[in-house]
Amino acid sequence: MLAIDRDCVPRDLHSLIPFAERFGLADGLALEALLDTTPQSDLAELREVVESLDESLVKFLASTNASSPTFVAFAAMRNASGIEAISQIVNVKDREVGAPQLRLFAVACCRRIWDLIPDPRSQFAVETAEQYARGEVDTRRLELARQAAPYNSCALSEPRYQLARDASSAAYSTTAPDADFMGFPEPHDATCSARSAMAHSFEMDSANGLTYQQGLIVEDYAQKKLLYEIVGKPATGQH
Repeated sequence: MLAIDRDCVPRDLHSLIPFAERFGLADGLALEALLDTTPQSDLAELREVVESLDESLVKFLASTNASSPTFVAFAAMRNASGIEAISQIVNVKDREVGAPQLRLFAVACCRRIWDLIPDPRSQFAVETAEQYARGEVDTRRLELARQAAPYNSCALSEPRYQLARDASSAAYSTTAPDADFMGFPEPHDATCSARSAMAHSFEMDSANGLTYQQGLIVEDYAQKKLLYEIVGKPATGQH
């Protein structure tokens, strides 16, 4: 088990150290295997404790060396807790949440990266998706907006190209048919892509000093707050 130096962790987060030592596995497959064998009561406790300290945890992760074992452990623990917006999207339909709410959440994520969306047609797609979710336009108008929106599949690895690709992909995903929203892929894709675009933006801005991985965490926290505003916060212990 990983041993974390308490002196490297803010005092208000010391209660998370046992969880980070247990669930802070950098190997995703190993973490998944651990979660599969962990009692549900332990996972519920992990989720509740991490949720209660998440604001402080995200600030800590944003200011910690992203290559340090401490960062890796606490970031993996946060992921394991299931409180990330992307994780919660998987199960949100079990809470009687409809496609309009999930679409509005996807739109809200795109609104956060509005200035990063490179093409007016993509912005129009997001606006149309929002109107559709509110019952202001029909499916034909939504489909026309989807057909007009460019889908950027650029494979270049430079952050600026990845940013443009992710922002375009997020906007495009907001216009998917209702069945795709309730079937999980599209709200997840929109959320992931918007989060990634913002993380690349953080990465390219030397003034904030965030790495891409830190940017993902910071933006996920913002998305999670949006999700709770639009869809509602799950009850304690609900996954």
